[in-house]
Amino acid sequence: WAVEQPDKIFAIFPDGSSWTYRETWKEARSAAAGFARLGVQPEELVLSWLPNGPDALRVWFGLNYLGAIYVPLNVAYRGAILEHAVRSAAASTIVLHADLAPRLDAIEKASLERAVIVGGDGAVAGLECFGREAIEADDQNLPPADGVMPWHTQMVIFTSGTTGPSKGV
Repeated sequence: WAVEQPDKIFAIFPDGSSWTYRETWKEARSAAAGFARLGVQPEELVLSWLPNGPDALRVWFGLNYLGAIYVPLNVAYRGAILEHAVRSAAASTIVLHADLAPRLDAIEKASLERAVIVGGDGAVAGLECFGREAIEADDQNLPPADGVMPWHTQMVIFTSGTTGPSKGV
């Protein structure tokens, strides 16, 4: 749609701002270039612990453009439920909102190595931490997403866990 109707509105956010299809494509490519610079590889799972909004879309579409797998976490997760999801995903990278960082500090971080923190300043003990600018990169050297096919895994979501611990599907 970024080619066929670039100026049509794709998303309208609660603050009244919006993205056209062209802007959305540009945000996705910029985030993909940033994730690539961080070392994220195609088919790699990356946790996203963000409230709905522009950052969540930027991360989702950027990861998918790169061929990586978007794994959103419920922003209500905490304690054992959060720890279970982090351990189950076996991801090395998480993108999270600064307000959620203290909850991540309170759990075992399993295979997590790095955190990209958006929405303010913050840090997570034991992880290499970056600010939002880490996923805002020049996309000039980003190759086209030719290798990403519709049948590739794009996302893993966690079930509600009504009959046991949440499972990634």
